[in-house]
Amino acid sequence: SDITMDRERMSDQPAESDERSRDSKHSSQLLYGPLGWQIFWLALPVLAEQFLNYTVGLTDVRLSGFISKEATSAVGVGAYVNWLVEILFAVVGTGTSALVARHWGAGERDEASRIARSSLSVAMILGLVSAVLMYVIAPSFTVLLGLNQDLVDIAIRYLRVCSFGYVFSSEIGRAH
Repeated sequence: SDITMDRERMSDQPAESDERSRDSKHSSQLLYGPLGWQIFWLALPVLAEQFLNYTVGLTDVRLSGFISKEATSAVGVGAYVNWLVEILFAVVGTGTSALVARHWGAGERDEASRIARSSLSVAMILGLVSAVLMYVIAPSFTVLLGLNQDLVDIAIRYLRVCSFGYVFSSEIGRAH
């Protein structure tokens, strides 16, 4: 009976080591494989996030099409402005991801946690400042973008309504 148990243990070990070598081989392919694929896999989550942000703006434009041509134009311009703001929020998330990953990989869990907590505060402040700033300067954006007077009021309202979501968007952008 002891011999049978020893044989079972021995037969399990190669399977586990084979599994580890497969995992190791897969991770080494990711780390040392062709550079183009490495960049693609690392960029994929960010690209997916940007695509989802784009679809939010696209949906807003589509829905405004049921109101009027002017609303579609104004919301379309506003969607680009909001996309720019979302990219700025992603900067905080990207920087946080790099710093947390560096410290986490070095075994400095406390420092990684401190950076993540600080990032939450920075993102919240950035979101609040952006919301207030957009609410105040929305009319300036319409002048800067050269909108006709028919579109100005709709674009201002759209930008101001969207600005209320910046606090939440800034936190999501930080959580890469």
